[in-house]
Amino acid sequence: MSRFLKPLRVQVNPDELHHPSLAAVRDYWMVKRGTRSMPSRADLDPGDLKEHLPAIVLVDVDPRLQEFRYRLIGTHVALYFGEDNTGRTPAEAF
Repeated sequence: MSRFLKPLRVQVNPDELHHPSLAAVRDYWMVKRGTRSMPSRADLDPGDLKEHLPAIVLVDVDPRLQEFRYRLIGTHVALYFGEDNTGRTPAEAF
């Protein structure tokens, strides 16, 4: 973690988000999922979230390999952790 960045604050209950960016992403998610438990990958367009992309991590799941792969790591997240692991699996990244 960069010594210039503030520590992360965790908000657990998505119904009580106070940060406007978190609330905006939550609202986008809720609209895209509709009546389902979550939206499909095809429902999500990163272009819809341009102003929030620096703080977003998108992860793909490969059920055949039981593995995750970072599809997108926002620039703020990469700066926070000191490395951009886009395209890597957690095992490759850590």
